[in-house]
Amino acid sequence: MTPDKPGRAGSLDEEVQARVFTEKIAIKLGYPETSPNYRNADGTVNEAFITRQINGSSHYNPTDKTRVGRRYVGECTVPIP
Repeated sequence: MTPDKPGRAGSLDEEVQARVFTEKIAIKLGYPETSPNYRNADGTVNEAFITRQINGSSHYNPTDKTRVGRRYVGECTVPIP
């Protein structure tokens, strides 16, 4: 999450950035696109498509679930002085 966009919105922005970065690396290395429509006709990254895909995804935006938090085995709370 980003400090200016806490919660799910910031997480989705990070997912978009990760996919855009991955596609830029694939272009630089001469690899084919990592997913259909991830590139524009001129060979650049189609950031608008990737953003729409993530924001419209039922995986990233479930309507039948409520986020309750996340804990890890062995996690300990560090008190803030």
